[in-house]
Amino acid sequence: MRRSINKARAVINSNSGETLIEGIVSILVFTVLIATITVMINVSLRISSRAMDSADVMQKSAVAVLAGDVTNPDIVISDDYETILVIDGTTVATVPIIVYRADWFLSFDPK
Repeated sequence: MRRSINKARAVINSNSGETLIEGIVSILVFTVLIATITVMINVSLRISSRAMDSADVMQKSAVAVLAGDVTNPDIVISDDYETILVIDGTTVATVPIIVYRADWFLSFDPK
């Protein structure tokens, strides 16, 4: 019994443990991991920022087209279109329309 107690005291009182090199290596590994995570977060923020800017431009363009905003320079306005309603081969009505378009969006109003 006394031998077990002496062994336990020897382990508790021993000076062996981590060396300075082990501590420096663990700090270096931790630093590399934190730097990698920081770079990944910055890249994802940059990508999401570009996507938000692009979506904002497209949304403003869509709203301008749907509203028929003639003051917006990005909108092409054409007023030489007509819709023709044909029933059983007979033209029933012809309605002139104004077409507003910008990139991927299209809208029209009757004149």
